[in-house]
Amino acid sequence: MIGPALGRRRWGPWLVFGLCALLVVDVLAWATWRVLALERAEQAASAQADTAQRERLALWQIDSLVSTLIARESARPYFEFRSQYAADLPYGRAWDVTGAASIAESPLASGTQDPVVRLHFQIEPQGELSSPQAIQKYEYGETSADSLRAQRLVHELESVVRDDVTSDTPGLLERTDPLKSRQARQRAKTESAEKTAQTPAIDGMADGNGDGALDVPDADLRQQLFDIARSGMNVYNAPGADPAEPLVSVGLFQPRWLAADRGEPELVFERSVTVGDQVYRQGVWIDWPLLRAQLLAIVNRSIPDAALIPVLDAGEVDVQRNDVLATIPLRLSTGSARMISEFWTPARVTLAVSWLAAIVALVAIGVVLRTAMRLAERRGRFVAAITHELRSPLTSFRLHTDLLERAHDDAARGKHTGVLRREADRLGSVIENVLVYAGLRGGTDDRVRTRVGEILEPLVGPLRESAAEAGLEFETDISKTAADAHVRVRAGSIERIISNLVENACRYASIGDSPGVVLSAAVDGRMVRIRVADTGPGVALRERERIFTDFYRGEAAAGSHRGIGLGLALGRGLARAEGGDLRCVDGGEPGAVFELSLPIDGG
Repeated sequence: MIGPALGRRRWGPWLVFGLCALLVVDVLAWATWRVLALERAEQAASAQADTAQRERLALWQIDSLVSTLIARESARPYFEFRSQYAADLPYGRAWDVTGAASIAESPLASGTQDPVVRLHFQIEPQGELSSPQAIQKYEYGETSADSLRAQRLVHELESVVRDDVTSDTPGLLERTDPLKSRQARQRAKTESAEKTAQTPAIDGMADGNGDGALDVPDADLRQQLFDIARSGMNVYNAPGADPAEPLVSVGLFQPRWLAADRGEPELVFERSVTVGDQVYRQGVWIDWPLLRAQLLAIVNRSIPDAALIPVLDAGEVDVQRNDVLATIPLRLSTGSARMISEFWTPARVTLAVSWLAAIVALVAIGVVLRTAMRLAERRGRFVAAITHELRSPLTSFRLHTDLLERAHDDAARGKHTGVLRREADRLGSVIENVLVYAGLRGGTDDRVRTRVGEILEPLVGPLRESAAEAGLEFETDISKTAADAHVRVRAGSIERIISNLVENACRYASIGDSPGVVLSAAVDGRMVRIRVADTGPGVALRERERIFTDFYRGEAAAGSHRGIGLGLALGRGLARAEGGDLRCVDGGEPGAVFELSLPIDGG
């Protein structure tokens, strides 16, 4: 067995290896966590940027669509919001149909081709709500279906806005939007008094340095687009007009949400019109469900799960966010950003390869360390066994050589010569075992077909003499079928295996009342099983495999018996080289039972 110091040092390298492996795994785990976290953050940022880009595109598309609608309505002259107007009177007296020689019907009297517009309406200074589409009767006395429908819409709208009609304030939903330029807000305050028919310049497009670079947020650009759209093409009283003609001032269309009984708000665009000292309110009632469906059809092309949420309170509008439309107090809700990516990203492939390389490297280092430690352990056992095995014969050689020189009679010389011969045979046996074991894997395939009886019968006599010298009875139990069976083995290999087994039995079984050794052979299927059983202390179950290790000596042999611990390892090596095996089996009785199994050669 290996020395205590060697046994204690055996766990040192494994402890160092375990700590290094733990450090490598810990570093790789931390690196993996950091890389995956950065990858998730990058994917989240990319998804948010993509969603923001889609939102901006959707908002531009929506605002462009609504701006087209508002631009068309803003271009309508104020007098078209009555069913009839004076065609031959000046602009400021277009409603004076009593003094007109030519009366024209409003283009809105026949309705609109846009299904999104439900009704055009006007609120008189006295609070009466009317619509150019709700003509009571034609000249021939009949009322059209469109007119009846418009009348129903007028009554419905009147019930919705009754509170606003009787109020002294215009009731317009003024949006608080600090992103609007200073010039745009000034235009809203003065109700476009200084506005001309020319398209207003877009303010805020320069960065203040004169280089023409954009320096305004996306929402500001969309707000200016809406300002241009709702400014329309209204014609105001030109300078030099008839002083008797009333001054007409047309305001800008403003969006407004009206609460309805059915729960869903109604959307209208209203503007104030001042004719002389009379203030009118003109508006367009929008079919909000239909408009929402059209807007969502545009948005869902890029954002499938988007929703449009009305902002009923101007204070709810967060001007720092870019998800609110410039044309309508409406918020675009897109939900959370979706992170869609492949599982095997370049970063994950790199991590997987790194983990695989680290694991392979650790396993390889572990295998090399285990092999090196086993080699060192075998070397230590070999040195210890050889040192112990050679010390006694050398000491005996020296002693009996001195005694032989001093001997004066033939009997003493013969005694000392016999001892020297036995010790020489012992050393030769040790060297032979080592040489045979070293050449197990390097031999040539020179096996010959031999009968089992021809192998065992010549061994019985010498084995019986060896057992008798050790004080053991030697018995045989070889069946005829086993003796007649043929095996293909190398010359001398089976003899060496059985001789080593009987020699071990002679060493460890020479105790008890009737010590003995039994050599038996039997056929089991396609195998010949040769057993050597003794009546010694036996082999512990936990050692039945370890005793076949190179230079290992069992607990029963510790410190009291000779041997280098190579006989069983040599025997198993020879047996497996012949295609068989050597095992320590349970014989059911006290003692050790070693079984050599060899395949039968059918010829």
